[in-house]
Amino acid sequence: MKIFLLRFTLFLFIITPLFSHGQGRISSFSEPAQMAGLTEAFLIKEDRGFIYMAGQVGDTAGSRYPVKAILKMDPDGNTLWSYSINKEMDGESYSNGSPYNNEYARSVIASMTMDSNYVFAYLYNYYTPTALHEIRCLDKQTGNLVWKVSAPGQVQVMNTTGGKYFAYTYSSYYGNNYTLLDRYTGKAVTSRTIPSLSRYEFETDGTAYLFYRDTIARYSTPFLDSKVWEVKVASRYGSITNISPQPDGNLYFFGNNENKAFFGQVSKADGSTGWISFPSALQDDRITSFKFKNNKLYVSGIHQYFGSASTAFNIVAADQASGSILFNKFYNDKGEADYRLGSPYFGINSVDVDELGNVYASGYENADDSRTGSWAVIKLSPNGSFIYHKLIDAGQPRAYQTQGLKTMVINNRVIHAGNLSITGKIWASLVATDTSGTFNPLFQKTPSVRIQYGSAVKVVRNFSSNAYAVLKQTGNHATLEYINTINGNLMWSRKIKGATYIEADRMAITADRKIVVTTLAHPASTAFLDYQKIPDSIYITQYDSTGTTVKKYDYYIGDRKDFHTIQLYNSPDTNTAVVFSQVDFYNTPLSIHFFNPARASERIGGSWGYISSTWSPIPGNQQILFPVSRDSSGMMRTTFGTTYSPSSSSYWSFMFNDNSPAGYKQVEWQSTYGNYAAHNLAVCDSNSILSVGKNANQRYVITRYNYRKKVFEWEEWRDNGATIELALTGEQKVYWAGKKDHSLVIRQLDSKTGVGTWEKQVAPAGDNQYYVPLDQAYNNIRHQYVVTGYIADSSVLPVRQQPFYIITDTTGTVVQSWTSPADYRQFNQLNSVDITAFGQTIIGGSLYKDPNGLAGILIEADLPILPPQEQALTQCEATPLTLDAGINGTAYQWQMDNGSGYVNIINNANINGASNRLLNIISTPAAWNGYRFRCLVDGKKDKIFNLTVAPSPIVSITSSDTLIVAGNNVTFTAQTSNATNYTYQWMVNNVDAGNSNAVFTLSPDKDVTVLIKMTGSQTCSGSLTTVISNSIKVRVGPKPVPVPDINAAVQPVTYPNPVTNTVILDLSLADKWASLEILDLQGNRRLLLNDIRNRSKVNIPVAALNAGIYILKLHAENGVNKSTRFVKQ
Repeated sequence: MKIFLLRFTLFLFIITPLFSHGQGRISSFSEPAQMAGLTEAFLIKEDRGFIYMAGQVGDTAGSRYPVKAILKMDPDGNTLWSYSINKEMDGESYSNGSPYNNEYARSVIASMTMDSNYVFAYLYNYYTPTALHEIRCLDKQTGNLVWKVSAPGQVQVMNTTGGKYFAYTYSSYYGNNYTLLDRYTGKAVTSRTIPSLSRYEFETDGTAYLFYRDTIARYSTPFLDSKVWEVKVASRYGSITNISPQPDGNLYFFGNNENKAFFGQVSKADGSTGWISFPSALQDDRITSFKFKNNKLYVSGIHQYFGSASTAFNIVAADQASGSILFNKFYNDKGEADYRLGSPYFGINSVDVDELGNVYASGYENADDSRTGSWAVIKLSPNGSFIYHKLIDAGQPRAYQTQGLKTMVINNRVIHAGNLSITGKIWASLVATDTSGTFNPLFQKTPSVRIQYGSAVKVVRNFSSNAYAVLKQTGNHATLEYINTINGNLMWSRKIKGATYIEADRMAITADRKIVVTTLAHPASTAFLDYQKIPDSIYITQYDSTGTTVKKYDYYIGDRKDFHTIQLYNSPDTNTAVVFSQVDFYNTPLSIHFFNPARASERIGGSWGYISSTWSPIPGNQQILFPVSRDSSGMMRTTFGTTYSPSSSSYWSFMFNDNSPAGYKQVEWQSTYGNYAAHNLAVCDSNSILSVGKNANQRYVITRYNYRKKVFEWEEWRDNGATIELALTGEQKVYWAGKKDHSLVIRQLDSKTGVGTWEKQVAPAGDNQYYVPLDQAYNNIRHQYVVTGYIADSSVLPVRQQPFYIITDTTGTVVQSWTSPADYRQFNQLNSVDITAFGQTIIGGSLYKDPNGLAGILIEADLPILPPQEQALTQCEATPLTLDAGINGTAYQWQMDNGSGYVNIINNANINGASNRLLNIISTPAAWNGYRFRCLVDGKKDKIFNLTVAPSPIVSITSSDTLIVAGNNVTFTAQTSNATNYTYQWMVNNVDAGNSNAVFTLSPDKDVTVLIKMTGSQTCSGSLTTVISNSIKVRVGPKPVPVPDINAAVQPVTYPNPVTNTVILDLSLADKWASLEILDLQGNRRLLLNDIRNRSKVNIPVAALNAGIYILKLHAENGVNKSTRFVKQ
């Protein structure tokens, strides 16, 4: 669990767009900050008008131990920022399975100092198996961690030079070790041994003053390599406890000499003693506070003995230049100047002075042996006379921790800070008064601390063509979300609770389309603030696509040691296996176990799930099980090997449909004869896998292993200093991600041969930065490879993280990349990526950045490639048409499909805008009916227009004949389409015939041309229009000359009739026809065939004849003639 103290004034639960980039979107979500009061103050400092307080606050989730905190306040008591001691530390990285698994839970902030830029704090904890000693540097303006270092032993003293360096001293077997650090990075510069009990102060020019027992020494640099002078200022039994260099050219020292407190002055130039004073008011006291003001020095103390001694409030004022005592006072709580009348255990912890010389002090009285009792404040006049005494309380009985710790005069306001009993509990408190002669509180408040639980996206998985699932850590609980793939809308959300803190762990999608989630429970009874690696229980929950819980398994694992899930594996037969590591029954760490809850008869974590294979952990996601067939799964195993000393690897196959203690059984084992330790597997094809690991020479290796043939088909290894961490197969290519020195390496291999085709190296921006890949995916729709993780900056400790992702195409070109700096040190990473059914890249992780704080992020790196929307569009023929691509882009290309596929449109007289968002068609042709149009916007299609062209109104006429004999009737009929409410007007030789009916009959005596005009409303648009029909020309012939009918009973047969090209004549051979001729009605011969003897059929070409009626006359050898008529069209 990550629970941090914040500097924000207000924090609400948010799910907001953080920012957009390219075509994607990044959303941030975080839990609201919870307000809490500081329950106990350890240390209080004032610097440049601001108050810095170190203490602790109760965990709002109810854990056993409080949170250690440092906060900065203004003189009104408003918290400007707050910082928790475990703020930049993930407890899950520091478990050893002991009852003291959280080394920060019982830690104490023992000392705190600051300079113009930074706040330095030392904390220790003796309750851990190995004592904790740690120094942290915070940014003074923001409270963010700058660096953190561990000290080898108990820190005796620490201080800052205000320049380049920071120094601390720790005790060891050989004495006190003086260590100088780079003030900006925390990196060690030098170290040396100094006398025991030594302390030191620095000036900004690098001058160092070392003091121990009765001696003060000046050095020209903080390296303590050039001593300027050394002087003894106390007697044999004296001990200097503090020094203070002042701008008047002198160094002031404070200490105890046998039973007397003393203070004095030496020259900074040569160490000569200016004066030394042993005031009677500080007899039997030790000095607790001093203040320089207006060339005067004010000193207070507390009685150094316990038992029956009577004490008082002791304050001394002296002239800074001469050491002359200006007043030497001790008062009891009634203002009486007689320490013998005081109660046991009075004392002043802090003193300050206003501009007029009035003295204010804060401390305790009526105390027990802890020197805490009632919180007392007093005020003295400039000459030391008693003005007032006041006990500060909350109107409730005191508790033993109550006391005043610090008094500060800031902007003519007196502020007392300490611990106060409220409702039976100790709370830090600030009390402010004015500088008048009476105690008039302006406010009394508990310093406010803001606590926020961290949030993150833990896992992203595509569920179906319609949705993807996201498992989130949202504060002190987990959340499962089901999101629409097309529009990104949340379809449902399930809050996973069940304990004080529910840790989101892993998620997978089963073969029968269920969502399986593992969460880890941490109850308050066993919580140690950040909950580390000893959860109380594991929950395995299965949901269907509606968010309904289908199955749930709860298992106690509180007795397991170093329990850590590795993979949530879904076999093709729909069984779900939890792959985890723990300390096994041989006391071997990182031992792999399997557990299938649907088939298991025992609980998770027992020896029945033991695989006897040591896990080789890496920072990124790992898969050590892969599907082989419906009922079996495979893994690569290293027998009793480690990452540093791999042994013989082997291939194992398991089935997860077996009812057994852990719900699986081993069905196959085969040695690979490889000295090799695998840490990641991926399916290559139906017969082989990719295996990534280390060989015996500690080189990273990627291999293709054929588990059908049981052979390695190829391998590629990297030189020492380079890694291969993640691998997958996409479109018959292998992609892997790793590191070379500080750079990220992405490499593509041929999956069949292992031959490299390209390699991409991405260098970080800074010299001290390096990439850490965590997850990967291949986008089969966009043909892209994605790798995610974080960039670490080791210029300071602990390393600073910032999330990143990089997307390359199949040629190795980076098509998209993103990273963002963070305002917090750690937990800034992208740890999960998946591709939706529509090719959208979804990435999840966390980015701790103001103002969202400890926030998770969900990144839509691109837009879904949705099937183009087809829009039906009806347009009137010959009317203008405009098509809109519907989205903005930088490049447009309109295309047309006439049924033979899409082709690019080119501007012409009828079309413009072929490369713009809007396509303009001046006149829509009827021939485009059924055509499809689309626009490629930046190479992507989004919408298809299916065009229906509504034709213009049409009127047509037909006639009963087009060739008549004068005086005969001919009838015309009109037919109209695509119009309504129409009327007709017949026209004969372009003259109105006066007929408006659909049928019109005429008896012409000469050739005529007939047409019709239709006036009506267009069906498509409704507008009124007039349309003219086709015209028909009727030819009129004269009345025929009568022709004798020879033997009318037997007529020759001609066909077709009417005829266009050839008239056919059927004859009888018995008639012995010799010739034939064709005559028009005027008796003119048009055609003569001289010899048709012995022919039963004659084909007569008549195409050259004009239209009309003709007579065909036959002539026989015996002189007989016969005739018939036919019509030539």
